[in-house]
Amino acid sequence: MLSSPARRILPALVAYLVLAFGAAAQEMATGEPATGMLPLVSRWLHVFGAIFLLGGAFYLRAAVMPAAAEVLDADTHAKLRAGITARWRKYVHILIAALLITGLYNFMAVTRFQHDGQSAYHMLFGIKFLLAIAIFGLASMLAGKKAISQKLQEKAALWVGVTIVLGAATVMIAGYMKMM
Repeated sequence: MLSSPARRILPALVAYLVLAFGAAAQEMATGEPATGMLPLVSRWLHVFGAIFLLGGAFYLRAAVMPAAAEVLDADTHAKLRAGITARWRKYVHILIAALLITGLYNFMAVTRFQHDGQSAYHMLFGIKFLLAIAIFGLASMLAGKKAISQKLQEKAALWVGVTIVLGAATVMIAGYMKMM
């Protein structure tokens, strides 16, 4: 059964998927980049997805974790961590799906045409994509329920910090790519 946030967001994500991939197929057939509102909305969704995913990690690492460690006993701290993880898990998976879908559409239907033949751009895209996959893996593990996830969660401060650094590198690469 889907969580409450997923039940609210999933229909919009499916509608976007149908529109985006229908438009992408047409754009790939014509060889022309996407125009109109869909590329703009897709970019907004992609940027907001990254903001929410990395912003949540930053807030957790910079504010919640230090404050909880200072004022809570070990048992209460563990309960708080479990509660936060359970709630955050619902959003992590939705944000990862949205970032993958919008990123694929943005590349296939928009930027691929604008940077055709620019090997440096495509190399940076590959690096950015690999960094994003690492971020998605870490975010999923930090929000996961399995034993391997719990091992990672024991050193959450370290791995959330790594996620933030990878996210910052991804944003910097994306900013540079936008300037190309």
